Amino acid sequence: MTYYTCKYAPVELLHFLGEETVLMDPHVKGCSEAESCLHPNLCSYVKGVYETLVHDATFDKIVLTTCCDSMNRLYDSLKVQFPQAFIILLDLPRKVNGASLRLYASELERFIAEYCAYTHTSFSSAAFFRYLFSLQETQKTGSDVPHEEKSTIPLPKIAIMGARCNASLYRQLQPFEVMYDSSCTSVERKRGILDEKDILFSYAQSLLHLMPCLRMADLEERIKFIKQLPHAVDGIVYHAIKFCDIYPYEYAMLKDYIDLPMLFLETDGSEDASGQLVTRIEAFEEQLQGRAMRKIGKWKKVQHKRESHGRSGDLTGVKETQSLYYLGLDSGSTSTNAVIIDEQRRIISSYITPTGAKASESATKARSAVLELAGLDENCLMNTVSTGYGRSGIMYSDTDVTEISCHAKGVHFLFPKVRTILDIGGQDSKAIRLTEEGQVADFVMNDKCAAGTGRFLEMISKALNVPLDQMGALSLTSQHDLEMSSMCSVFAESEVISLVAENKDLADIIHAVHMMIAKKSLALMKRVGLEEEYCMSGGVAKNKGVVAILSLLLSSPVQVYEEPDIVGALGAALYALEKAQ
Repeated sequence: MTYYTCKYAPVELLHFLGEETVLMDPHVKGCSEAESCLHPNLCSYVKGVYETLVHDATFDKIVLTTCCDSMNRLYDSLKVQFPQAFIILLDLPRKVNGASLRLYASELERFIAEYCAYTHTSFSSAAFFRYLFSLQETQKTGSDVPHEEKSTIPLPKIAIMGARCNASLYRQLQPFEVMYDSSCTSVERKRGILDEKDILFSYAQSLLHLMPCLRMADLEERIKFIKQLPHAVDGIVYHAIKFCDIYPYEYAMLKDYIDLPMLFLETDGSEDASGQLVTRIEAFEEQLQGRAMRKIGKWKKVQHKRESHGRSGDLTGVKETQSLYYLGLDSGSTSTNAVIIDEQRRIISSYITPTGAKASESATKARSAVLELAGLDENCLMNTVSTGYGRSGIMYSDTDVTEISCHAKGVHFLFPKVRTILDIGGQDSKAIRLTEEGQVADFVMNDKCAAGTGRFLEMISKALNVPLDQMGALSLTSQHDLEMSSMCSVFAESEVISLVAENKDLADIIHAVHMMIAKKSLALMKRVGLEEEYCMSGGVAKNKGVVAILSLLLSSPVQVYEEPDIVGALGAALYALEKAQ
């Protein structure tokens, strides 16, 4: 068996030589061996490959290409670690012309010579020509393509771009119909003219005429591909590997160049990365579905009624004689929130409880309490929608919707003119940009760093011995600006302790913490595009200090609902009503 890492690797040649080929797809929990032997800033994929091979007792062959500097370093390290294995690094040209084709053909000749010497076999160019010719004939007839039943339910159409995707990510993208895959390991060989007298040259030509990766000098084919995407797909999933030094730049360019919803996913290639992607991918699916509904004219814009005495979202909870009620339940990392609305979209009752060790138990408690407050029993509920990180574990929920879509729905109901939302919860932060109709136009999440979240503020509260609910008001009394240099929650806590040791005023310290959170949040919001009006939801929105500083940085007031914790649950209740209609 021979491993390979790049789409430009001679896979067909390996098959002809009798090798079973496997595209390296690391499945590792950690990279302790790689971290001790490789440079810390090498891309995570390379580290995963090294870690996998170190623990693979069957490993004896791998084909690499000079597609990036990290691969060069991987080759050097593997040669030292596995001196008896067949490890070859093919010099990949950056251009596609006569000279580069001849260069890569000579690299294939070198590969054949080294492989045959290693395996004590021989190579026939005539036989290889016949083998490639038979593959072309098979591709023409399509006899090797199994017939698959098409789903009667249309799926959102996407293109996958960027760096190599692992099998776990492809599985998570099953809710979409992948129309194009131009990631750096996708392989769609173009049938070319085979020259029997110079078969390696013509084979090199077929390899180098794949969709050019970003390392290639001539990207004309890639640009043509990108230009036709708005007519062919509903959105783009763009994947990057942590510490990759090239693909994130193309994503940044595409954001300004192409008018399509895009989901940026950065992973480290480990198994642990898949859990961080669930909400992003599901929210992107909901975004594309909403966009498709608007395209075909099925989206109905709802005009929300306002009570003459105030917002329709008033929490006073008037019990009406209604027969139909709808429950939204937000199972968050810090709190579990429940909201019941009636057919007129009036909030009948709401309830907030801390999320304990078991999210399902907190959800059950919240449902019972919110029903009791409304004077209802569970038989009165026509539909229940759950959201939040624990949404899939709530068994009595009729369906679940991501917190991205639910916060968008809830904010648009309360503040129809808002276009940019900042939601800061217990363990993550989200920035969401809305369309005029209240649909998600773009979103980003930060769930890899605790800085700026509710947990972070709880940690600072304990370090300063100041109650969490008093920090906002206290920071507004600050008289002196202090600078905090660290954006990391761990180092920020140490910095806060140092400021206390220097006898700095508590109000000034807390103000500096809030300034750090606001700046970090502003950077997140800029990634989706700043568009007035602004709203903040989630538990941290209760902190008047953070809201005041963010409003100052935006030069525009940030609106906050009187009970910002329940905005996601309200959005879920509104979805429950719509899905029941």
